[in-house]
Amino acid sequence: MGYRWYLIGSMLSVGATTVAVVLIVLWQIGIPPIAAGDRLVATGWQKLQPLYQTIVYAHPDNFSAALVNVDNVPIKITGVTVREEITSVSCTASVSPVKVAPGDAFKLSALCAGTGKNKGDAFSMNITLTYEKVSESIITTHIESGRIRGPAE
Repeated sequence: MGYRWYLIGSMLSVGATTVAVVLIVLWQIGIPPIAAGDRLVATGWQKLQPLYQTIVYAHPDNFSAALVNVDNVPIKITGVTVREEITSVSCTASVSPVKVAPGDAFKLSALCAGTGKNKGDAFSMNITLTYEKVSESIITTHIESGRIRGPAE
């Protein structure tokens, strides 16, 4: 009888571990969506990292964040698209400055007209930046995408 309980316990342990791993992976890729009042979360970023203390979604429709070029070469930003995922609104976005040295930050601003966010409402921004890297006079084009979520202020 002890052997049967050992097998059942082992199966439950493996099942619980599998469920835990799946939940961790889903959380890392941004599922489930956050609820209002949760903390800021930025996922998917590699060479351009958001600075958490600069992320703001201000009532009613203004989003802004500073991002840092963590690559070891200068970049020139050539395009930006921003979409608020909860309301499916495409935003009008801009960056400043366009040329960014390694380790320097740039500001991303977006007007997301029609989202109607109030203080505490959840937002989820899907952001894609296209940029050029110049390394030893070779220009290459790159795309960086990520998501920033949190509560509106």
